[in-house]
Amino acid sequence: MFLLKDTEVVEEPNHGASSKLSSASIKEQFGRVRKLNLPWIIVALAVFEKMVATVYVSTMGVVIGPMMTAMYALDGLQIVLVLGISQIVVGILAVGFALAFALCKIGNRISCRVLFVFSNMVMVLGYLISYPFPFDSSPLQRFNETTGLGCDPSEYSWCDSQLVVSIIPLVITLILSNALALPSAGLSLDTIYSKIIGNIDQVTQNIMQAIFVVSEDIMLIVGPIYGT
Repeated sequence: MFLLKDTEVVEEPNHGASSKLSSASIKEQFGRVRKLNLPWIIVALAVFEKMVATVYVSTMGVVIGPMMTAMYALDGLQIVLVLGISQIVVGILAVGFALAFALCKIGNRISCRVLFVFSNMVMVLGYLISYPFPFDSSPLQRFNETTGLGCDPSEYSWCDSQLVVSIIPLVITLILSNALALPSAGLSLDTIYSKIIGNIDQVTQNIMQAIFVVSEDIMLIVGPIYGT
């Protein structure tokens, strides 16, 4: 027993100092970002456009099922069938668009600003196609108490007055927006944002890219809440 030695006392790291150092480092990095000579209004506009594009994706995924139930009196199996077929078409078109962009070097031939304008034009076209104009629309499907399908006036006050287009134009709109507009907007916005922040040091560039990504993640959280 007398030959045994006590173990050496290992000092615990001072997490408070580490946290303080980390906090100071974060403040320093954001201070460097504030000192950048960037067109901040355009940066904010690019981030806002990214959030708008993302909120469409996150919101539509939540509301499209109840919309089809209320507007067209479709049951769950029919909704899955319609959306499944449309997603297959979206996948084929999106893959074709990506291959054309990579193999045909569309990015070198078409400006990213033109591509972004194209994506907005597709969205506007989709809005016009799916808008319930009186000459090509019909009333909503009446609520069926037996099946629980259709528009229930006790839940929605606009059931008796709202018009709805045929389901085919609506599906065409979904396909165009998801297969062409959203990929075009994503590719062009990423390129435009990279050109805006320019050639800066790697650490600051990572912070600026993180702001862009975080804005998208926020809308992925807010979108479903807003949609419901």
